[in-house]
Amino acid sequence: MSTLRSICIAISLLLPPHGAFAQTAQAPVRATAERDVVARLDLAFARHYPAHQPGAVIIVVKHGTTIFRKAYGLADLSKTLPMAPGMALRFGSVTKQFTATAILLLADQGKLALSDDIRQFLPDFPTDDKTITVEHLLTHTSGIVSYTGMRDFLARRAMDVSVVEMIDHFKYEPRQFEAGQRYSYSNSGYLAVSSIKCNTGLMNRIGLQL
Repeated sequence: MSTLRSICIAISLLLPPHGAFAQTAQAPVRATAERDVVARLDLAFARHYPAHQPGAVIIVVKHGTTIFRKAYGLADLSKTLPMAPGMALRFGSVTKQFTATAILLLADQGKLALSDDIRQFLPDFPTDDKTITVEHLLTHTSGIVSYTGMRDFLARRAMDVSVVEMIDHFKYEPRQFEAGQRYSYSNSGYLAVSSIKCNTGLMNRIGLQL
């Protein structure tokens, strides 16, 4: 099952049953509703991630509190190693949707504009006196080389580095093209745009596995 489908299932299962919004907000009612959500999540994901097939770890957080965390299926088919709730898994580019949504929310709040030059947020980012906008970063048209295509990517991929340290690693690489000229998928662009979230106070630190 696709990651997007898993997310959609989780969201739909978290929605209260019809008429629940009209109920009085009482602790026993909330506790019962929460148990119902947990039961429905468990049933849905157990069906989509059988014990003998590739699995997943599902975590649901509500108002900062983890209400559901469970592993399903196998982490290693050849060794029949089951998934465990504490396993570290790569999110991959699923994080890009959330990054883009966060940036658009900031734009909607008037905290930035998609036409803003990235030097407003990263003053020392070299652009060769060319304009690279927030929109260029979001739409993969910035011309910034993707760090996943750099020669040392495999050697560095296991390193625990901050967003700033990672940006410093690729920002002096030659541009592939002038911003806006064409499209080229860039993980670096999204790492750069994630720092905007940090600088505007939306997030203090973000670690992306892209």
